[in-house]
Amino acid sequence: LTAAYVTTPLLVKGWRYRALPGPLPLPLLGNLLAGRRNGKACLHEVTMEWGAKYKKAGHSAYKFFPVGSRAAVVLLDIALAERIFVRHFPAFSNHPGAPPSIMKGFPKLIQNLSKCGLFGAKDAYWKGLRSTFNGIFHRRETVAGFCPCMRETAEALAARLATLTAAQDATPGEGSRSERSPSPVVNISDEIGNMTLDVIGKAAFGVDFQCIEKEKSDAVRAAHTFFSTPGPGFTSGNIYTLGRILFPWAIPAINFLAKRVPTKAEREMTWAVRIMENILETMYANAMAGSGGERDSGAAAPAGVGGQQEQLPPERELKLTHGTSFIRHMAGAVNKETGATLTKDEIVGNTFLLLLAGYETTANTLSMCVYLLAANPAKEVKMLEEIDRLGAKNGGLPSADDLEAYVYVEAVVKEALR
Repeated sequence: LTAAYVTTPLLVKGWRYRALPGPLPLPLLGNLLAGRRNGKACLHEVTMEWGAKYKKAGHSAYKFFPVGSRAAVVLLDIALAERIFVRHFPAFSNHPGAPPSIMKGFPKLIQNLSKCGLFGAKDAYWKGLRSTFNGIFHRRETVAGFCPCMRETAEALAARLATLTAAQDATPGEGSRSERSPSPVVNISDEIGNMTLDVIGKAAFGVDFQCIEKEKSDAVRAAHTFFSTPGPGFTSGNIYTLGRILFPWAIPAINFLAKRVPTKAEREMTWAVRIMENILETMYANAMAGSGGERDSGAAAPAGVGGQQEQLPPERELKLTHGTSFIRHMAGAVNKETGATLTKDEIVGNTFLLLLAGYETTANTLSMCVYLLAANPAKEVKMLEEIDRLGAKNGGLPSADDLEAYVYVEAVVKEALR
């Protein structure tokens, strides 16, 4: 029975995708172990190596099993990717999600995200949410309304970096700067991450996280915890999360044990969830104050652990901006498929989704831009020339109407993304 349980799901999936080549998976684990080398996660490197191998052999796609019997198909041909994700996009609208039995082991906030978030919604319900958010994101006047707080936050980061640079220049010592005693290293990725969370907080949700001022704020630490403790658990060392995925029939026992003997990863995730819950509740209350009151939760479970919100200590209270914000737009939006106003769970779930999705992607893109420019000084000079030339016309940082003129800046960002 044990052998059948371990091997049957993998054999079924292997037969279903038998036309595609791929690395040989292990029973129960799939290709999980191949994603780690020397104790570090390296799945992105391994998939690139597999891709080069199978593309050289003349294949346009291959399969592998990230965890257990859950198959992933990797496309190697850009024309094939365009045909699937552009021409036949409606057929691939549903994102794969964890089975409901596994989701029961996660906090209510995560369950709410999987049910009402844009990445977890399905079929017509997903289409309605997507149309609603497209109408907000693609409205020029909406983006223009966010520009002032983006400029304010960018100027705050520039002022902080100037202060750090001045402190390094003032480091005691004789001789040239290179001969002086080493000064503290500035982690530009962390600094950009702080700025990104501040921008998201102000522009999207009407909350000032004050990450640049406080540096390691609770919001930043909580966001880092979510990204360093992903669902599969194979990069975090969270044996309970991995156990829920590999042994779904044992989830009640795993949850019982996790509550009584939590790992470090479990404790950190519980803390991060509580911080995020309170941030989201504050965001929601702030938005509802300007849109006519509370909203029903809807079909999904209420945000928070057991629907309860613990009070934050004074040092964790959030500073509200009371300006335009994405969550305020959501509070007044309707699902274009059903015509119904968005429920509290839909607003909170998608706020949480955008907070996390907007943080890492934006911070990584800007950090890569800085790295590439530092490695290519001539390109940096060319970009700065464009910024200075257009800035002289615009009186400093650009407005929404000025952005199209920054051709080389856009090229730098696209190259970093590539």
